[in-house]
Amino acid sequence: MRVAPKGPIDGKTIEQAGLRHLSDMYLAEIERSGEVIPAVGPHMRLSGGDQLVFVGVVDSVVELQRIRGPDPATNQVFKLHGRRDGRTLIEAVVSDTCPLLGKTISRGRFRTQYNAVVIAAARHGERLPPEDRATSCCKPATRCLLEARPSFVAAAEELARLFPREPA
Repeated sequence: MRVAPKGPIDGKTIEQAGLRHLSDMYLAEIERSGEVIPAVGPHMRLSGGDQLVFVGVVDSVVELQRIRGPDPATNQVFKLHGRRDGRTLIEAVVSDTCPLLGKTISRGRFRTQYNAVVIAAARHGERLPPEDRATSCCKPATRCLLEARPSFVAAAEELARLFPREPA
């Protein structure tokens, strides 16, 4: 989807534009003037020409199309194979000391807290559908595919160095 210049959502925050609490779908990133902004928060302001990348259940596109403002990116207006230096894919496993245990990804404010988005998750070798990722609680050993800025990896490595886990 694209934000139309001077359109109804140009200049609004993601929350004000109604793009924050979609069922079975969420805004994963924005491409603005060639820069990729992953894990966008609710207070990020949209700008005309922004390219919006959503992740979720395909059927949820109907809900997105009801929102006045974003224009469909028809005829492959933009593609995801562009520069990827502003984003990194990371596989992470939820530990038994994770602060998100017992919370949903949404309630744990994962995007805001970690500046990353969960693209996929699996538990006991079974993929969790997007609707389950949004509503089920984080549990130990859940494997997650994250997209984040490269600084996420550096911060995680620094934390591991400062606070190493004691051997069991």
